[in-house]
This record gives sequence, structure tokens and C-alpha cells, in this order.
Amino acid sequence: MMLKCVSDGVPTPTLTWYKPDGGQIDRTIDTQSIVNVKMSGDQDFGTYKCNAKNVLTPADFKIVRIEQIKKPGTPTIASSLNIQASSLTVKWTAPADDGGSPITAYRVVILKGITEIKNVNITNPGTISWSAEGLDRETEYTLRVFARNAVFEGPAAEKAVKTKYEGVPAAATIDKLPNQVTDDTITLKWREPQNNGKVITQYTVYQRIVTDGKPGEWIELKTITDVSVRELKVALESGKEYQFVVTATNEFGESLKENEKIATLKASQSMFYVV
Repeated sequence: MMLKCVSDGVPTPTLTWYKPDGGQIDRTIDTQSIVNVKMSGDQDFGTYKCNAKNVLTPADFKIVRIEQIKKPGTPTIASSLNIQASSLTVKWTAPADDGGSPITAYRVVILKGITEIKNVNITNPGTISWSAEGLDRETEYTLRVFARNAVFEGPAAEKAVKTKYEGVPAAATIDKLPNQVTDDTITLKWREPQNNGKVITQYTVYQRIVTDGKPGEWIELKTITDVSVRELKVALESGKEYQFVVTATNEFGESLKENEKIATLKASQSMFYVV
């Protein structure tokens, strides 16, 4: 790493560089001094000082602090997780040591045996939970959570979990939308999802608007307690982009709004199409 110190005076000043431990690096009589320092160990990081002095004026100095960035520490996975039959939600806290640079992202991995089945990057460092869907019932998995700073990814926090034999249902899968629709409505249809051991008692249809690529908040359109009914006619506004998801509920609770089950629809003046 190159460090530069510039000073002026009459007579020409003596410029002296000092290492963090106080040892002298270089001494020259000039208006500038450039030194190359090698960052080979912990002792090379810290405060470097350039002292400028001549016989007529008081000494002046410049301080340069070089911070060392290391791998962040290990996050802490919460002891209590929301584990269901085909889904789970993992929560964690940030590592106590960020390695000298703020945490910028997390990565969550799920292993089934030695096979990696989920690997998700979470780029918002304020997000400290994540939900996984589509898991197998009564099955052992390994969770790993990594933290990343501006330079390095740290070691993983690891936790063994097992999904339940019975739990909340999976979310419903919305059928492909029909090719012919009116300009202001669409009929959503969905298939009965995996019930995970208990009878499904209701469906709930949610909608949100996507603006400039950013989804808004979910709005509940309707709760359907007659589970033989698996369709709903929805009003649309021209020019808007919609997302829909249908959750299922049994006596254990409501399913997650699974990302893989979200249907997206763009409405135009003359046609609607799924993307």
C-alpha cells in the first residue's frame, strides 16, 4: 500500500514516517515523501504517522489509519423455529463481530443429507428471517446461515431440523389463466394442495400491485370456506400489474404465501397475459 505525505516550508522540512508500533519507516528532506507499506499481518494495520519538521516552525504531522477487514463472525440461529410439515421459517441474529466492515448480506442454505436443495442470497442486511417451502414431510434437514461484509463471507451457523408429520397445508397452485378474458376481469382457478395431515377448511385469495418492479403489500380479496369452490372472479384495472396467491388453512393454521405459487398478471387495454 502506498502512503503519501506532502509538506512545504523554508528551509525544506524533514519528513519522517512511523509505523503503528512507533518504528520509523522512512526519513527524507523533501516536500513530499512516498512510502510503500506491506500489509502482511495484524501488526501492519493501525495508525501511520508522517511527521514534518524544520528548524524554524513547530513540527506538524499527518495521521493515516489503515483498518483491517476480516471475515465476519457466525450468525446465531434462533432456538425456536416455525417448522411445519412442508415448510419452515428460520430466524437468526447478526454476528457479534462484523470483521471490521458492516454486514451487507446473508446466505441461507438447506441440505437434505449431503444434497443442497436451497441456496438463497438475502441482500438486505436488515432481513433476519427467511421461509422455505416445498419440503418433504417428516424429513431431516440441515440449515446453514452465513453473514457477509464488504469483502468476506464468514463461517456458517448450522442447525439440524426435522419437518413435522402433520402441519399447515402447502399453498395452492393457481392454474394457468385462460387465453380469452374480458378487459376488466379474470377468473382465478387453483388446485387442492397437499393438506399435510389435516383437512383443509378454507382458502384465502390475496392480491398485490407491482409498481416499477416493486411488489406492494398483500391485500386479502376473499376467504372461501366452501373448499369445493376453487375459483374466484377478480376485477382488474387497465395498465396495472398484479400478483395473486392462494393460501390454504387447516387446524394447524394457514400456509405460507409461497413464492413459487405466486401468479403474475399484466393488464392492458385489449389483453391480459401471464409472465
